[in-house]
Amino acid sequence: MSDLPAAVPPAPRSSPSRAGLFWLSSAGFAALVGLPFGRVDAATLDRLGGTALAHGCTDIRLSPWRGIAFRGMAQADATALLTFAHSVGLIVRDDDPRLSVQACAGAPACLRAETSAMTDASQLADAIAPLLAEGLTLHVSGCVKSCARPGTSDLTLVGRDARYGVIIGGTARDSAIAELDLSALVTRLQPGQEIHARLVAAGLIAGPRV
Repeated sequence: MSDLPAAVPPAPRSSPSRAGLFWLSSAGFAALVGLPFGRVDAATLDRLGGTALAHGCTDIRLSPWRGIAFRGMAQADATALLTFAHSVGLIVRDDDPRLSVQACAGAPACLRAETSAMTDASQLADAIAPLLAEGLTLHVSGCVKSCARPGTSDLTLVGRDARYGVIIGGTARDSAIAELDLSALVTRLQPGQEIHARLVAAGLIAGPRV
């Protein structure tokens, strides 16, 4: 075995796109629509399916990234479907910050939830989009059960009596460094603020450029 030549490691693959327009060669085009935090209400799903059928799509599959793939369409039809999906609040771009967030249903859908986790997660995704684009992972949980993500995230927020326990580099069952309402949390995640500085110190996001 010692005479074998040294193996050359394969080149790293780029991350796959999770939403948008895709060309499938002989199978035409596909529209990949992401569902915010993996969820969509029945009425929106029905409208989305009806629109897809109206644009000639009969091949509909689940995607690995909390979304739905509509395959075998003409480019114009796939583009029109993405335009409709965007109009009803679904994800149609790979750089949508909601794709980098894990969140449970939260209140009022879950009786155990102590915060409106999914609604708050959407607001947080917009507020800290630059941090998510850097690669920060965010988990918003309505309670300590941590249904959406039992593992570690760079930033975990745990609902507690309409506020969030803030955990850096841990799970929902780890000790929080603070408990804040949504407004205060958004403020302290901005550059120069306490939680932002802690994320920088932990090496989870880049610090200010000198």
